[in-house]
Amino acid sequence: MVEYVAPPEDFSGLNPIQRYMQKGQLERQDYIWLILIVAAYFTARPYIQSFFKWWMGDDAMKEGEKAQEEYFKSKAKVGPNAIRGTETEDSTTIPEKSPGASGSSADKKGNVVNRKTNERTGEDQLLDWDDEPARKTTEGDKSDVVAWLDKWSDEQ
Repeated sequence: MVEYVAPPEDFSGLNPIQRYMQKGQLERQDYIWLILIVAAYFTARPYIQSFFKWWMGDDAMKEGEKAQEEYFKSKAKVGPNAIRGTETEDSTTIPEKSPGASGSSADKKGNVVNRKTNERTGEDQLLDWDDEPARKTTEGDKSDVVAWLDKWSDEQ
C-alpha cells in the first residue's frame, strides 16, 4: 500500500508544475514565467511552422504553393489613383425598372420598402403585434387516428 508523504518544506527543488501541484496556486514569479514562455512561443511559432514545412514538406506541396503564389501575383491589381479617387471614371447609370410583382417598392426617399410591412420597420412590427389579425384555427381530421393509420397500412 502507498504511504502518505507530506509535502516538502522547501519547494525550491521542484519544477513549476510540481510546485503548483503541491501548493495549488501560482505566485507572482510563476505568472511571470508563464507570460514569458507564452510570449516566446508566439514569437517563435511562425519560424517553427516554416521549419517543419521545409523539413517534412514534399515536392507536390511546394509546387502547389508556388502555383498559388503565381496565381495571386497574376491577378489584376487596383491602381493607387483608383483607390484615392483622383482618377475620373465615366459613371454609367443603371436604369431603374418598376418593381412589378416583387413585393417591394420605393418610397419618396428612394429606399426600398416591403409592401407587406406597410412602411413600418421590423421593430415597429414587433412592438405592435396586437394590431396583427389573429390566425385562423385549422380544423383537423376528427376521425380516429388508428382508423386513419389502418387506411394507409398494407396489413389489411
